[in-house]
Amino acid sequence: MMELNNNISKPTKRCRNNWKVRFKQCNISAVIGIPVAAAIVCYVNCLEGDFLHDDLFAIKSNRDARGDSSLSQVFYNDFWGKAMTDKTSHKSYRPITVLTFRWNYYISDGNPYAFHVTNVFLHAVMTGLLVYTCMDIFLLQNRVCLMAGILFAVHPIHTEAVSGIVGRADILAGIFFLISFILHIKSLDIRWQKSSVLFPEVQSAGLLCGSLVSTGVAMLCKEQGITVLGMSALYDILVCSRPGLVRILEGRKLCDGCVSLTKRMGLLCSVGVCFLVFRVWMMNGQMPFFQYQDNPASFSPHLLTRCLTYSYLWMYNGLLLLFPSTLCYDWQVGSIPLVESIFDPRNLATISFFFMLALLIWHWWKHFDSQSSSDVLLTSLLLLVLPFLPASNILFRVGFVLAERVLYIPSTGYCILISLGVHHLLERFPTRKTHIFTTSALLILVLVGKTWNQNYTWISRESLFRSGVKILPHNAKVHYNYANYLKDKGSLAAATDHYQVAVNLYPDNPSAHNNLGTLLSNKSQAEYHFRQALALCEDHKGAHVNLGSLLFNRGERELGVSLLQRALEIDPSYKEAFVALAGMMVETQNWNEADRLFQSAMSNNPMSAQVYHNYGTFLHRRGEETRALEFYQRALEVDPGHIISIVDTARCLKNQGRLVQAEHKLKQALKMEKDDATLDMLGVVYFEMGRSREAIILYEDVLKDRPNNTNLLFHYSQVLAKNLEFEKSEAALLQAVRLSPNSIEILTQMSKILGQQARHKEALTYLDHAITVALRTNDKQALMDLFLQHGDHNKDMQQYSAAIKSFNEALKLGGNSPNVHLNLGALNHILGNYTEAKHHYLLVLSMDPNHTIAKDNLQKLEHLLSQERSHL
Repeated sequence: MMELNNNISKPTKRCRNNWKVRFKQCNISAVIGIPVAAAIVCYVNCLEGDFLHDDLFAIKSNRDARGDSSLSQVFYNDFWGKAMTDKTSHKSYRPITVLTFRWNYYISDGNPYAFHVTNVFLHAVMTGLLVYTCMDIFLLQNRVCLMAGILFAVHPIHTEAVSGIVGRADILAGIFFLISFILHIKSLDIRWQKSSVLFPEVQSAGLLCGSLVSTGVAMLCKEQGITVLGMSALYDILVCSRPGLVRILEGRKLCDGCVSLTKRMGLLCSVGVCFLVFRVWMMNGQMPFFQYQDNPASFSPHLLTRCLTYSYLWMYNGLLLLFPSTLCYDWQVGSIPLVESIFDPRNLATISFFFMLALLIWHWWKHFDSQSSSDVLLTSLLLLVLPFLPASNILFRVGFVLAERVLYIPSTGYCILISLGVHHLLERFPTRKTHIFTTSALLILVLVGKTWNQNYTWISRESLFRSGVKILPHNAKVHYNYANYLKDKGSLAAATDHYQVAVNLYPDNPSAHNNLGTLLSNKSQAEYHFRQALALCEDHKGAHVNLGSLLFNRGERELGVSLLQRALEIDPSYKEAFVALAGMMVETQNWNEADRLFQSAMSNNPMSAQVYHNYGTFLHRRGEETRALEFYQRALEVDPGHIISIVDTARCLKNQGRLVQAEHKLKQALKMEKDDATLDMLGVVYFEMGRSREAIILYEDVLKDRPNNTNLLFHYSQVLAKNLEFEKSEAALLQAVRLSPNSIEILTQMSKILGQQARHKEALTYLDHAITVALRTNDKQALMDLFLQHGDHNKDMQQYSAAIKSFNEALKLGGNSPNVHLNLGALNHILGNYTEAKHHYLLVLSMDPNHTIAKDNLQKLEHLLSQERSHL
């Protein structure tokens, strides 16, 4: 609506007010929207990350998170899928978080991308809630709210919580922490904000109940969430009810209106006690079990060491918020050495930290009796300290030295505190606004860069574990984790080195000893490390299996079997023990017992692709290839990415002549991992399909990068020989012979290629070497085949007596076949040994009465014998 005055248009007062309202609304939207957008943009590069570290146990291996257990079971198990009553349970009860994992798994079929998207979205929600809290509850200026929100959105300390999927527990707890706090304050009479009442009263019981429900949800997301009760109570007393509290302190007596505050505090305390009782009941009255390496300070027998170290760790957490330059996914033993003396120079940093904290508290107390910005200072300190208490070791022992994720909620107080400091600088030095704004912007850009870079650390196992070794080289756990990755990757020498470093840094880690033992070629050293692992942890089931397998293979079979049986007593569902014990039964030809063990393993581990695959391998060894294929496919139903099952499925399909399907499976496996054996098998499939040229191209391409792979060289030479490219085939085999001079298979193939070129003398040289190797290993089947080929070469060279000798050697080794007797018959026939020749022809016909060649040769022989008799 407009008015005209002297032909000049002017807005009315109502219009001007509407414009101001719209501008204010737009301003508020920007104050919330910019930090939320920053929270999303800053973590875009983490979306392609995989399941890493704790994600593998909390999600990939957790039936509750995968949706393989009943929905009700989620509320009886811990965060890792173990029953809360189990003595080995971690006692971390977070069913709401697990339910969100279950939902993610359901909608994405286990794709980590959806999990990461959810984490980033929740971080953005948390950022928006923080800004809203600053604006609507703490009544801070817009620029303070904006900076606090942006600082929280981009702070690198949050990468573990946001980029690491299991960090969702902290984000969800933070969201419901703020919701609970907001609802508690909103439930009160708003007149307290104008100091018109001494003690505000509850105006909305519904909002107060909502606050308590949100507290319960926060606690069921992560235990840290319960601290919001303390936050709400202290804020209610020290800020909302400050006028009444000041009146009480001045008059030294209670005043009217404090009853409502007392009731609220009684309610919060009662609810808090109920929550704690419930939590202890869920834990079955047991505290979680931690080891020395998890939190060395808490195991120190000296009170001074515990106090000094804990104090230093609190300071170090504050330092990480202030200077997040050194970030690591795991801070265990060796990361931060114990502070064992009052003369340790690190105590100066601790004293400085507590001195600054004392100054802030003194500043608040100095202005306690008047409403001022000191309220925000108190709020910041409460947010910084209270949510950190469960991780401080004050209330109970925790299972870590330091964990960046636990600073997710406390960092809200830090961000508000820093933003408030910048605001005061702007007010005190108005002429330096440009410099202050520029410095603040540069600070935020540096934090963005650090967060963006840190996100890449959480993309893969390799990047995560490699960063740990680089950042904390004295941390035994990061070397152990990196060694596990290298072992899985196949870099066994590097893995051995890092396991050795882990053992040197922390000799009391049984798993490091056990895993190191599995990689050592020296069996005596391996046995030492397995026994050391059992000395450190007598119930270490992996060490029982490994030591048992070593002793079994060494000939101490009864002792080996007993160790594996002990592993199953420790953990009746331990699949590795089942599989290893079944393998021992196979070695002793106890097929029925092996089958029973595999059946038990599958029954106890119905979602283990490894168990199904191993049973398939067992069936394949027994010659039941069709059933083997069935169990390989069952393994793939459980884990479609189980590469070894894909490859073995392809092998079965190839053996059954289903070459097109085999090719499809091998290409599927190669998309996941470029493995030499898989590439080799694909080349063989091409060869058997008659696509020799494709096979040759594949082998030549692979051999450029892997020129010393004997299997590839061997099959490459076979394809070349089939294509009559004898020169290239021989060159490939010569390289293979240099690499594996005692390989019977390679020596035999060389003799065949030379034989195809009528170079029988050279061929016999390789066969003689192969026979020497086979005699040394007492491989009767190989010897029989070699003597047969030896006889063929001598026969082609017309060395008939030598050929007869070779065929007779084959006959002694079990080569009682029509072909051997036919050769012996023909050779004796040529040499004039007619009686011997007739004997062998008759043996051929006894085995195969319709053998045409034997009949013809026998007829010719009878004709010769009749001629001899007629001459006589």
